[in-house]
Amino acid sequence: MKARQWGTRAILAGVVLCTAFSFAEAAAEPSKETVARGMALTDAGNCASCHTADPQKPFAGGKRIDTPFGGVFSVNLTPDRDTGLGG
Repeated sequence: MKARQWGTRAILAGVVLCTAFSFAEAAAEPSKETVARGMALTDAGNCASCHTADPQKPFAGGKRIDTPFGGVFSVNLTPDRDTGLGG
């Protein structure tokens, strides 16, 4: 039982550390090079194919993906502060 508690605590600590680092990086504005690299990566990874349900709103998510476990909806990858990655 103690090994299970240790594992749970390790996972929780990892999540807390990752969250702390993401808040520290969120304060800085990305450079033009970073934005260009992100655009190239989304093109190469074909991210829009899964993260775009409405062609008028690319990367806004909402596309249903059927899996053996049920339907999963893709997340919003836009910089919107309320519903996307911007917050």
